[in-house]
Amino acid sequence: MKSNGLASRHVACVVLLLAVGLFAACSPAAAPSSGGSKPGDTSSIKKGGHLKVSSGDQPEGLDPHTQQGGSHHYLFPLFDNLVAYDNDAKPSTALSLAEAWTVKNDTTIEFKIRKGVKFHDGTDLNAETIKWNIDRVLDPKTLAVGRGALTVLDRIEITDPYTIVFHLKEPSAPLLLNLGDKSGYINSRAGVEKWRDDYRRHPVGSGPFMFGEWIQDSHIKMKKNPDYWRKSDTGGALPYLDEITWLVLPDPAIRVAALRVGEIDMLNTGGLPNINIPQFKNNPDFTYIQTMSGSLPDIRINMDVFPMNNVNLRRAMSYALDREAIVKANFGELGQVVRGPVTPGYAWAYCEQCIQPTKRDLNKAKEELAKAGYVNGFEWEHVLLNSSAEARLLGEMIQAQLQDAGIRTKIAVRADFQRDFYIERRSPSFAGSFSDRADPDGSFYEKHHSKGSFFATRDPANINPKVDDLLDKARLTYDLAERKKIYNDAEKIVVDDVYGSIMMAYVGRAAALHKYVKGYELGGEGKGRFHAVWLDK
Repeated sequence: MKSNGLASRHVACVVLLLAVGLFAACSPAAAPSSGGSKPGDTSSIKKGGHLKVSSGDQPEGLDPHTQQGGSHHYLFPLFDNLVAYDNDAKPSTALSLAEAWTVKNDTTIEFKIRKGVKFHDGTDLNAETIKWNIDRVLDPKTLAVGRGALTVLDRIEITDPYTIVFHLKEPSAPLLLNLGDKSGYINSRAGVEKWRDDYRRHPVGSGPFMFGEWIQDSHIKMKKNPDYWRKSDTGGALPYLDEITWLVLPDPAIRVAALRVGEIDMLNTGGLPNINIPQFKNNPDFTYIQTMSGSLPDIRINMDVFPMNNVNLRRAMSYALDREAIVKANFGELGQVVRGPVTPGYAWAYCEQCIQPTKRDLNKAKEELAKAGYVNGFEWEHVLLNSSAEARLLGEMIQAQLQDAGIRTKIAVRADFQRDFYIERRSPSFAGSFSDRADPDGSFYEKHHSKGSFFATRDPANINPKVDDLLDKARLTYDLAERKKIYNDAEKIVVDDVYGSIMMAYVGRAAALHKYVKGYELGGEGKGRFHAVWLDK
């Protein structure tokens, strides 16, 4: 069994000192992995092979700039980032499309772009391509999910074909780590322009695997990129596998049975039901990997639309929920009762004693309903993004708990609703889950700042300027202790006003692999990496 009590990505206490261009870090042991050869020893690695894996459902799309959620494990094999971070959440030039960067001053960063990198369609990577991708993220018409992370950019300057300079409006502590997420994925411009609106189903990156095919509700295939630029520790070619097939298996019982009988080689993070963990955790035929936290399930809300536009109704809903029962029934040993937006995985920013969990209190729920003028409760629609057994269980549990307070819930399933929620902004909510990023800014800012990519509210009357101000300040300071205090102050407002989301739990990540699957790692945010995976069979 492999286990790490602190999710690898955030335990790295990264201090970004832009003024002097240094990174200081205090990190524990490396991220969990499925083992294999010792570092530097590739003599036993078997090259080739076909990995079959499932994470449960399929993504909405594979355009890294516009895909709303549930896609990281599909994107990491296909794309590289301008700046990538290692398994301890430290930016690494060895893993990045920028082979070097220099912080000229607090608001100027120069990137040297790696030469000789080709996209899967044969086009070349250069500074123009980088600028085009960043401009695409910043263009409001793109509806890029990582736009909020890059609004600090004032302008981009190309000084030669392989050098690009970011001029910032102000210092930004999380910028480099945020470039390791969706805002910093680099696409082939030719690929985007060729496929246009259908690019989300025909992605073209420069990662270790190339897109093969996507058969809806069946599978997604990826094949080896024979020209991948990254090398192993000893200089050998990567990746080792010839092919990866992601099987769409939304039924948890079928997923687990497929793993046990060998129809699939592994269940990636997100695919292993908590109720089945004991079957694999201490089983000598499998490798089990777990992190402390990895996601925060919630009800994502638009505070411009009834009933979410009334703070008393939001509070009533929050008080009506029994989060301890929700954790026990839905997340098992992977779950913890939520306190605030900063999860335990962000070790340096998490403060257990600062905020107490919101306990179920039906009397308070009814008091809030009365304050809002809804003594007899109200009716609303709770939208699920898929019809999986896990989604249904959680949705129906929320439905039953709210009913005890007189809040009547209709459950609907709409697979494409997330995109509609953020574009049309006419619906009050949906059942979401936001995975951790390498820096808490990537989740806290994006979900709770008025300019965040995952913040749907637009009416100034419903936006709390104090939250915006605090999250802005957190971006400006490189002192981790000061950032922690700022985040904790913002958390208290968010929890008290049930602002931006109704939070459910902190949920860890777990993966189960047949023993012959080697080299699998959880990256700096607790999500799977496949470039060094090989099959010992």
